[in-house]
Formats: sequence, structure tokens, C-alpha cells
Amino acid sequence: MCGFLGEVAFGGERISHSRFEYLLSLSKSRGPNETRIEGLGNRALFGFNRLSVLDLTSNASQPMWSPSKRYLLMFNGEIYNHMEIRKYLSDKNTFISSSSDTVTLAHAIDEWGIKKTIEQLDGMFAIAIYDRSNKSVSLIRDFAGIKPLFYGLKKKHLVFSSKYNQLSKHPIFQSGMVDTAVLKLYLTQHFIPPPFGILENTFSLSPGEIINFDSNGDIKSHNYWTYPSYEESQFSQNEVIRDIEFSLQESVKSQMISDVPTGAFLSGGVDSPLICFNAKKTAGNQLNTYSLTVDSPTHDESFLSTQYANTLNVHNELIEMNTNNAIEILNPSISSIGEPFGDFSILPTWKICKVASADITVALSGDGGDE
Repeated sequence: MCGFLGEVAFGGERISHSRFEYLLSLSKSRGPNETRIEGLGNRALFGFNRLSVLDLTSNASQPMWSPSKRYLLMFNGEIYNHMEIRKYLSDKNTFISSSSDTVTLAHAIDEWGIKKTIEQLDGMFAIAIYDRSNKSVSLIRDFAGIKPLFYGLKKKHLVFSSKYNQLSKHPIFQSGMVDTAVLKLYLTQHFIPPPFGILENTFSLSPGEIINFDSNGDIKSHNYWTYPSYEESQFSQNEVIRDIEFSLQESVKSQMISDVPTGAFLSGGVDSPLICFNAKKTAGNQLNTYSLTVDSPTHDESFLSTQYANTLNVHNELIEMNTNNAIEILNPSISSIGEPFGDFSILPTWKICKVASADITVALSGDGGDE
């Protein structure tokens, strides 16, 4: 996952280094492999907790300067088409030794600038970029809003982070008032949608949005991606099936590029077995999958997930969840979120991730397929 924290003081001075370290540590669970902080005098601090997936060496450490040293960037996520982007850069006589998609991103921004680079990306990401030439900051979120990115701006002081509690515990915002309109929205939806934050002067980026803060902290925002419009077309049933199969296969294949062990979550539904089927084809060997069994006959899908696992010939670990151990994980699962969140599905999600993390670093999931 990775997690980052950044602070830029457009007026006045930033917080102390020790306080910044504490706030950065709140996202350590997102990036347990390496922690680094880069400072820009009294003006800015960038901090990163890394989960190593591509290029496990220090060549991919973040925060990362672009080759020209103009841009300092932090990137959480994965760029699925970064090798295609790299081929174009290589044609420009750009030699990139690291296999990291972050390195590809740094080279591309030097070559094309921020806006054009972001428009080329296929992936899930939250990105923060400091432009040293004009002392501006750009925040970018992927088109589907998969990766979180929060920010707060008050008294010419910008803070941005991967977890909301890194804002809510920051000295600038921790005494802020609860926005009652956002609280009402949370009580209705059980989560806080972008662009809102529960505290005044705090926000989150919308999917497909770029926000730029100039040297004075003034904001400009635009959407680099919107839903495309389609003309009505006629397709045969066979054409639809063929296109869906191809798209699903290519999507799963692109998300399995990794230098660390990869697995998948397997339920008794439709979406995750399809993903596991294509993941097994891509892996070409044994695929580790993980399923839940619960002590509720109404909600237990273990019978179907076990049948799927046997049919797919995957190694499936069945994880038991019951009333007692659900209570045990209530506090750690809620604490891991760092923001108001009322969806009880976080409990089984936290449980299966906790068990799977002993074997794998990256997990594919059908979560969201129904939507």
C-alpha cells in the first residue's frame, strides 16, 4: 500500500521534525519496509513509509527526486502500464536501470511535465509532487479513487497524507471544529465521501482530480479524467463475451507484475473466482488463495469457495471467523482505518488480510466487482 505525509508552509514555519516523525508513523502499517524523510529547509517536509513491491532495493526509495532534481515526488500505488511508458522514454535515449514504476514516473514527469504524464497513467495511485522551480505542490488521485489522499489547508499551511488521522492529529487541525454537514453525511452513508473531511479545513481529493497549490498556497483544481461518452452500438453476444474475457484477462495480468509473493481472495460469489481463474493462468503455477468461513449459515460462503478452489486447483486457506474472534479484532481493525468509517465489512476484510500477509504481500480481490 505505502503511506506518505507531506507538509508545506507557504507562510511561517513547518512543525518540528520530531512531531512530523510521529505523524508519519501513523501510516507505518501501510509501509513497513522502509521509512524516509526529505526536508526542504524550513519550508517543507516529505515523509514516506514504503511497502516494497517493485524493485526491492534502495533505487526505488521515496521520497524520490526526478533525474533533473526539479521535482520531489511521493507515489502510493501501482502504474500498470509503466513499462509501455518506459519504452517511449527509452526511445528518447533515456536509460532506466530500476524496475520501479516510481522511477518511470520520475523520468516521465521530467520529460512531459505533470499534466501530460498523469494523463498517460493506467493504474491506482495517490501522488504528491513538489516543483522546486516554482515552489508549487501538486496532489493527484487515480481516476477510480482507489488510493486515499487527504489534505488540509489553513493559514497558508498545507498538510497532505494517506491517512486522515495524520491530519486530525496535526497541531494545525487537531483543535478544529467538526463540520456538522459532513457529520450528517457520514451518519447517512457510513463513510465520508470526497471532497469532504469531518473537520473544518480538511478535505480529500476526488477521483481523477489534480489540485495544484502555487507558491502562495492558492488553489487550482481540475479533473484529468471523466467518464467517457459512448455512442450506441450493436454487439453480438459472442463479441461481448470475447471482449469481457479479454479485458478481464489483461486487467488481472497487469496487476500481477510484482517482485514479491502475490495471491488472491476467494469468495463464493462470481467476481473473485473469475479473478482467481485468470490469476492462475497468469501465474502458471500454484496460486495461494484465501477464504473466510463464518459461524452464520446465512453469510457463510465457504462451501462454494471450497468448490471453486478445488475446480481451479489452487491452494486455498480457509480462515475461520466467529463471534468471539470478531470481537477480538474490533479495536485493531477500527484503529487501522484512521477516519470515521461505519461499514462492518471492515472486520472480515481486516481478518483475511492479517492472515494472508504472513504469506503474501500483494492480494487481488473481487471487492467492488458488484458495483
